[in-house]
Amino acid sequence: MIGHLQRNKVKKVADLVALIHSVDTLRLAEEIQDAAVKLDHPVDVLVQINASHEPSKFGCAIPAAQHLAETIDTMVGLRLRGIMTMAPLTDDLEKVRATFERSQNVFAEIRAAGVGGKSFNILSMGMSNDFQTAIQYGANVVRIGTAIFGRKSSDADDPTDEKSPEDHPHPDQQNDPPVPTIVRHDKTAAELNP
Repeated sequence: MIGHLQRNKVKKVADLVALIHSVDTLRLAEEIQDAAVKLDHPVDVLVQINASHEPSKFGCAIPAAQHLAETIDTMVGLRLRGIMTMAPLTDDLEKVRATFERSQNVFAEIRAAGVGGKSFNILSMGMSNDFQTAIQYGANVVRIGTAIFGRKSSDADDPTDEKSPEDHPHPDQQNDPPVPTIVRHDKTAAELNP
């Protein structure tokens, strides 16, 4: 599951998702832990960090990331798989690179400490507008829905709608050809993007 997860929604989604990308507080981790124990199987999670230091973004602060990861790693119902972050919505590629570099460093520090063991192997960062830069900094999971499916027609029709970060390509990526992608899913693009 990508996106902020409210604690009161955990019970509804815990059994429906393969990976929760947005665990940013101990309280949320505990709620997922409770649901996982009732389901009798572990739930895979990523710690979301706010590597861009933006107050408008979710994610734990970088200094708290390792402690949160260590605590999650002790929970029998959770399997810590890695970290996730989002770059700032900006055309300033240096700010984006700095965010990805900070995230790469946090990932390496947690991994070097042995937190999560061999399962700690996911560095999730980058979206349609900046995934190539994220990959340069070690991302092995990227979120490229807009590049695959395009924008929702309802978003395109609303001139007051704020653009998502995926709608703002960085200067070094504006002329790149589309990246071929294979998507395997049990629903068609039309069913996913009504």
